[in-house]
Amino acid sequence: MIFSKTPEYYLIASVIFYWYSTSLIFNPVAIVLMSTLIIQIIFRNKISGILIASAFILASTYMLFAMASELNELSIASSAWENMFFVGLSFLGLNIIMSGLMIFSYAKEALAEKVLTEYSAQ
Repeated sequence: MIFSKTPEYYLIASVIFYWYSTSLIFNPVAIVLMSTLIIQIIFRNKISGILIASAFILASTYMLFAMASELNELSIASSAWENMFFVGLSFLGLNIIMSGLMIFSYAKEALAEKVLTEYSAQ
């Protein structure tokens, strides 16, 4: 049961990391993201789960491009470049993977439900 919600829990941890990194106590973006993920864990709506995961994939992809642009401006020999590359790539890559797992699980649930309803209608 808990493994089926692992992507949501990871994305909540990701939002907490983002919230902590901004050093703002009142961060409306983090509050909205956290609220939507908690509501998603409670209600497990398939459509909103796919939409939330898609939004995380789009945001993470955007941040990958922003990171690549920033890395282009830094010299390759610096430790700041290495830190930004390895930490950023790991963090954003894991966000994309977990969001993809979330999409896969909700799409699988939706497909199973559709097949079950079509089979029981026959």
